[in-house]
Amino acid sequence: LHLSLRRQRQMCIRDRSKRLSINNKTEVESFFKELEEERIHSIVNATGSDIRMKWINELSYEEWDDVMRTDADGFFNIIKNSLPILRKFGGSYTTLSSIGLSRWPAKDVLSVAPKAAIDALINGIAKEEGRNNIRANSIQLGIIEAGIFLRIKGKDYDDRYIEAAKNNTALKKLGEAQDVADAVIFLASDRAKYITGQTLYLDGGYRI
Repeated sequence: LHLSLRRQRQMCIRDRSKRLSINNKTEVESFFKELEEERIHSIVNATGSDIRMKWINELSYEEWDDVMRTDADGFFNIIKNSLPILRKFGGSYTTLSSIGLSRWPAKDVLSVAPKAAIDALINGIAKEEGRNNIRANSIQLGIIEAGIFLRIKGKDYDDRYIEAAKNNTALKKLGEAQDVADAVIFLASDRAKYITGQTLYLDGGYRI
């Protein structure tokens, strides 16, 4: 979870990142309790479970329940506790989603399904909270050579899979962490102050 904070009196801007279990209601509530006197400029949701690639018919109830509670319920915990703070002065939410919502990737249901719920919440916030100067946007990511990709490379992602993924993009290459950072910074910044309820496709043209 990444926050950009602006103190009300000094009007100085500082960033704050925090590792916390977002599906732990008490932990999330306590975290935002500390920020009640702050002005939160933006919240970036870049969380996600460390999942395995599986066909839907292979899933157990436990695997489904775990990922939905951790990711989807976890994001609701963030919204539930941060929204009252953002409603005071306005602000923005940006979530990292999956291009799988636009073009289904085989065996990626544990990543895509909870992000579908999160994207629905993002759209709802954009519609309901725009009157309070709160923006909400999503970035649908293709395969980025960072994070979980590096953890499962050579396992679920073998060389043949990676090459096929590249060939399925218009640009014939995978994305980089800096590409994601640039997109997040733009949507969270005041340069995007008239953009809300939108999805940015950061996928190298995989969707088309």
